[in-house]
Amino acid sequence: MRRFFRQFSPQSWTILTNLGVAQLVMLLIGVGSSSLWAHHVSKEVFGQYQLILSLVKLVGSFCLSGLDTSVSLSAAKGQYGNLIKIFNYKLIATLVGSLILGGMAFYYGSNRSAISIGLMIAALIFPFYEMQKVWINWLRGRKQLNLFAYLDVSRALLSFLILWLLIIMNQRQLNVLLAGVMGASAIFSVGVTSYILKKRENQKQEKETIRYGLHATAATLLGGLVLTDKAIINEHLSVEQIAVYSIALLFPEQIRTFYSIFNQMMIPQLSAAKDVRSAWQYLKPKLPLLVSLFFFVGIAGFFLMPVVIPLVFSEKYRESIPYAKWLWLSFAVTVPATYLGTVLRTQRKLRFLYLFELLSPIIPFVLFFVLISYGLWGIVAARMAQYIFSSIFFALFLFYYLNRKKRISSPI
Repeated sequence: MRRFFRQFSPQSWTILTNLGVAQLVMLLIGVGSSSLWAHHVSKEVFGQYQLILSLVKLVGSFCLSGLDTSVSLSAAKGQYGNLIKIFNYKLIATLVGSLILGGMAFYYGSNRSAISIGLMIAALIFPFYEMQKVWINWLRGRKQLNLFAYLDVSRALLSFLILWLLIIMNQRQLNVLLAGVMGASAIFSVGVTSYILKKRENQKQEKETIRYGLHATAATLLGGLVLTDKAIINEHLSVEQIAVYSIALLFPEQIRTFYSIFNQMMIPQLSAAKDVRSAWQYLKPKLPLLVSLFFFVGIAGFFLMPVVIPLVFSEKYRESIPYAKWLWLSFAVTVPATYLGTVLRTQRKLRFLYLFELLSPIIPFVLFFVLISYGLWGIVAARMAQYIFSSIFFALFLFYYLNRKKRISSPI
């Protein structure tokens, strides 16, 4: 184990510490917020809130999401002129997104007025709310990770405090809670984005960087399909079941945080590798411990979930325990294979990228419709299938590129 940890530089450990502390605080805020919802708000209202947030994320995924990569690349090169141009593109896209959310509000307006009003509120806030993607990616690209961590935690803490204050004031209607929580994040993002735009140091532009972001948008255009799960649950089951499903997903989704910490540590070395084989040689000695680590986390969480969920989210969400256990375990044991995908991404293997971004959302989207007849277990099974598919896909493509390299370099 000592050998594993010595493979990372002191600078990497500094980054790990800063990001790790920030992610831990974000985790506590996220769990704390969900605990407030679970203890003090009805399942119906919490389910409606989760449905609206999922629809906001769905619409956001179609608002030129690939330009977020262009923001990071432009920041790394100090191209402030690109920032202005990308910001304008994103603003136009989010205004269109607001119209789409308004259309959704009209769809739900016939017999689900609370959801309809909530969507109208979300539509008004949406362009400002989406600005967080600009400043987050800009600060990451500028490698201002300490400032990014501080601001990201501050934004989450502000939303948490607004939620807490509203609950204390006995304001538990969906539209009030949604406007408060989403609005707080939007106002914060407007302030940070405005500050960054005012502090621009030059007018440098590079069309290729923006063009790459548009290509990335095309590659990930179907990614939002995986966000349709809660809308499908609402149509075929009930809004209360969305609340149960959201609690079941909460802890498994936090494994992404654990994964991202090591991922961010390894990305610089993987990106600097001259080819897939060199990147694989860097990752290979670390993989056994990563597999063991995530396997242990998966087993531990599987047995702890029945204790933690009623304690943190109250007895009324005990129903979510079996779903949470299997989602946690399946995600934890398949996460190490995701590092294989990082190897291919950092080596810019476009064939892999386009095929994965096409198939990865389509498979669970189809399974959501096929398996929804089995209730929440069908949606959970579709999620688990997505995790397993991704793991197999990463392993097969890495094997393909490694052997392809061998064949090319072998004498005829």
